[in-house]
Amino acid sequence: MTGKFGIVVVGAFVLVVVLSVVREAPASVNAVEMCPPVTLEDLKPPSPEPTTTTTDVPDDSTEEGSPSTTVPVETTTTVTEPSCSPFVYEMTYPLAVRGRIISVFGDQRDGGERLHEGVDLAAPKLTAVVATRDGFVTQIHNQVGTDDCCWLVIRHRDGLQSWYIHLNNDNYGSDDGFGVGVRIDLEVDDPVIEGEVLGWLGDSGNAENTNSPHLHYELRNADGVPVDARESLRKASATMPRWEKASGAYLDDDLSFYEWVPEVLAARGILWACDDLGSLSCLHENVSPEQLAELVGLLIGVETPLLEGSYQAVDLLEIDNRSRFVIGQNLGCGQAEECRTLGVTERDLAQLASGILKYRSGFEDLFLGNSSVVPVDLTLPSPPEAVSLLIEGGNVGACELPLDAGQLLDRGRAAYLVLAWIGDVEAWACPPSNMLFR
Repeated sequence: MTGKFGIVVVGAFVLVVVLSVVREAPASVNAVEMCPPVTLEDLKPPSPEPTTTTTDVPDDSTEEGSPSTTVPVETTTTVTEPSCSPFVYEMTYPLAVRGRIISVFGDQRDGGERLHEGVDLAAPKLTAVVATRDGFVTQIHNQVGTDDCCWLVIRHRDGLQSWYIHLNNDNYGSDDGFGVGVRIDLEVDDPVIEGEVLGWLGDSGNAENTNSPHLHYELRNADGVPVDARESLRKASATMPRWEKASGAYLDDDLSFYEWVPEVLAARGILWACDDLGSLSCLHENVSPEQLAELVGLLIGVETPLLEGSYQAVDLLEIDNRSRFVIGQNLGCGQAEECRTLGVTERDLAQLASGILKYRSGFEDLFLGNSSVVPVDLTLPSPPEAVSLLIEGGNVGACELPLDAGQLLDRGRAAYLVLAWIGDVEAWACPPSNMLFR
């Protein structure tokens, strides 16, 4: 009995070992390595092999006049499975929305004199262009009004490079060649993170007359040799959850009346986003004094003083219980209290804007870039004086008076007013009442 039991135990042990070996075997047998990336050299037709000519020599053993025979050679065709899978570089898609491929790696250029070194992705003008992986900026070409505009290069941590070419070079709504496509705050050697906005799509360079704004995306190996990125683009992950109708500089501005405002800023190279990646504009959120100072500073090119701002009361007792709890948590006050949130009103902004207009002529050096800080003794005009200065300069639309001193501005309207009062965007004379979203 014991002998039989021992045999059974040994047999079971052997069976387990065999099954484990069989189970592990397919993983090593079926594993397919990734192919090396395809380069332009790989796409060139192979050179023809040298041909040889043979002459039949009569066989001495064959009698004269006897017929010669040719023995047919049997040929076989062998179909082999690919030994490797296509090269895929794990990365994020380089545009905020999926583009349409209009030209692939290896396409002929200049009548066949050269081959296309990247993949062209068509999308709406000023669509955000993002970094496909973490890395460092190694080249920036942003010389507005010249042929050396607008593109940049990122070197990734593994040594590969991504090139972003044909970024915007036009002011909003024009094809003048004097806009900006690369973020004005980016510099060589700056680190960037995957998904971060680098600039905005356009038609610069030799795409100027193609009538098809697109991004030329190029992937290069560690030696700087261009490789085919088509399969990598096909499998690239999205930057973030996207909207079906998303287009333009940001993902969340398509339903806003002020959608065109961030487009104008983007065409000037100004990134005024509310998230770390630079993909959201948050036009419906209240603008803070810090955000407003940042925007004005970017627009005029000098550091701008902070406004004191205004507080707006939110009476939590007039709000339903669920909303009361959420708002109270966000604003940091109790459910039974009156919350106060700091923001900027039209009158606050008018004081800042009129102050800049008032002192601009007296501080020419300041605005010509000879100084980087607004003088500390700059005193902003009073509210009545501010309104008078804006009316004198034609910066305020008639229907926008009197300026609101109670309602806090959201980022969309604040950015519009900055452009109308400080920038060169013409203020509305009096838009239809149904278009005034405050």
